[in-house]
Formats: sequence, structure tokens, C-alpha cells
Amino acid sequence: MREVLKRLENGASVVLFPEGARTHDGAIRPFKRGIGLIVKKSKCPVVPMAIEGAYDAWPRRMGRPRFFGCRLAAAVGEPIPHDELMRDGPDAALQRLRDEVERLRAELAPVVKRKV
Repeated sequence: MREVLKRLENGASVVLFPEGARTHDGAIRPFKRGIGLIVKKSKCPVVPMAIEGAYDAWPRRMGRPRFFGCRLAAAVGEPIPHDELMRDGPDAALQRLRDEVERLRAELAPVVKRKV
């Protein structure tokens, strides 16, 4: 966490996967509380992102990812200013981020489900 905060303080962007691990079933898992702490301490805006199709391409039970036959798609949301995100506290901020990622994933689902 210290390294992430240092990089943000120096003006860098960082990408964090708030679930902390790949999913067992393709569903979004609860976000780790450390993400809320980073958001709170960094005072940076947050850009929500979603990736759809990653579970089909590389489920946890599989040793190597599939490079062919699976579609992947990514979506980037609008930046959320720190003060707006943290207005109702870190737990509400995590829930808002999770809701936004779910919304972005839902937009991607039709793209990923098309035949390859």
C-alpha cells in the first residue's frame, strides 16, 4: 500500500484489482477494504474499469489462459472525484465502485457473448 500511495503522490497512475484474486465462478467478489483505505489516503480521483470474458479465458482451475476461442472486452468509466466518492465513507465508496464496475461489465456482456 505504501508503494501505491507513493506512486500516486508522485503523479503516477496505478491499476488495482479490488477483488484481490481471480474469481472462482466469474462473478465479481466483494472489494477488499484496503482499496477503500488507498482511496481515502490518496485523495485522488478514481477511474472505474471493467474486464469481461477473463473468467472464460482463464478460469482459476486452468493452468494457462486460452489465447483463442474467447472474447475479452474492457470498458473505462468516468473519473469519480475523491470528495464525491468518499462523501459517505469508505464502505459506501467501495459499494459505489463495485456498482459502477458491475454496470460497465453489463454493457460489455453482449460483446463478449457473440460467437468468435
